[in-house]
Amino acid sequence: MLVSTTAKWRALRALYEGSPADVGMLVAISGMTERGIAQRAKREGWQPPTVVEDALAKVRMLAQRCVQELEAIQAHPKTGFNKTRIDALMSLVRAIEKVGDVLRSDDALKDIHAKRDADIGELLDKVDRRIVELAREYAERLVREGAGVQDAADRG
Repeated sequence: MLVSTTAKWRALRALYEGSPADVGMLVAISGMTERGIAQRAKREGWQPPTVVEDALAKVRMLAQRCVQELEAIQAHPKTGFNKTRIDALMSLVRAIEKVGDVLRSDDALKDIHAKRDADIGELLDKVDRRIVELAREYAERLVREGAGVQDAADRG
């Protein structure tokens, strides 16, 4: 499959700037067919990134771009300084911080839920063991009482 040089460079730039790789992008870069890539991915068990990983990657990419913009302004203060540009960057930085907080809190909630689920599982195991103990004790008592009734019947 022939892929134009322009398409290859576009795909390379997108990957370099943090875009998630999709099959179309892999085709453009490698020159292989979509079917060939899909078969190889299936055979080797390639896993696409999850939505959360994509969101985190986008937040990281945006943060990196903000840092690069601020570094460019710092490197060229006379030509790079623009109040509107700096205000926009600062707004973007605040938005990125909020999104990062939300994503981190989701991960923290997952950890809390996993721990809570494990604790509940342990409690249920204890309850199950106690139920079995009580059932055995009750069965033994019934056997003893039944044996006592049987002994009395045998004597009488």
